[in-house]
Amino acid sequence: MKIVLTSQSDLKMAAVRAVFGAVADAEYVRVKAPSGVNEQPEGKEETRTGAFNRIAHAKIIVPDADYYISIENGLFPIDPVV
Repeated sequence: MKIVLTSQSDLKMAAVRAVFGAVADAEYVRVKAPSGVNEQPEGKEETRTGAFNRIAHAKIIVPDADYYISIENGLFPIDPVV
């Protein structure tokens, strides 16, 4: 099974391996896939768009994978606690 992560991050790869760790024949591939959004996405829509853009690019780079995983960090406004 080939699993593609759309990031070079060691932390994100550790999370992916933690999820798929029981799969003995897993092949992990990291690709540097552009998000097409700001370096630090803001809000749910921009964060989601960045993740989906990375997956679309990863499918071009590695078209034969079984799973494509994108973990996108974003900033979200919250209501202040008064």
